[in-house]
Amino acid sequence: MKSIPRNIVPVGGHAWGNNLGEYVVTESPSANPNEGSYLHWERL
Repeated sequence: MKSIPRNIVPVGGHAWGNNLGEYVVTESPSANPNEGSYLHWERL
């Protein structure tokens, strides 16, 4: 998984965001950043 800057809008893939304004984009449909993280991630 890669973190992307706030001003970049992901196209394609699977995007997640958290309450700190961070985003993660992955090509894997089964990836879930909530696993092993203390942050709350929501699918975008």
